Amino acid sequence: MKAAQVTREKLTPIETLIKRASIAVSLATGGDIRCKENTGLELRRIFLELAEDGAWEAYKGNGKFEDGNSEMHVSEMSDRWIARKLIQDYE
Repeated sequence: MKAAQVTREKLTPIETLIKRASIAVSLATGGDIRCKENTGLELRRIFLELAEDGAWEAYKGNGKFEDGNSEMHVSEMSDRWIARKLIQDYE
């Protein structure tokens, strides 16, 4: 018998960052919140789930965040920024 070969899918740099953020959030929440896949859509889902649970005072509801005089919707944020924010706050 041949030994089973494990093939790992090579992740892009942003997928690697999303995966790292997902692991950090999962560990910090005891596994209650986790990404099901390494995509920007899943990243935004966990980001909003944390925001709705009160993780950031800047969250104003309906996907909108307010920082000083500016307001930004989660759809306007880059995957990279969200992933880094999650890593910074949860790793």
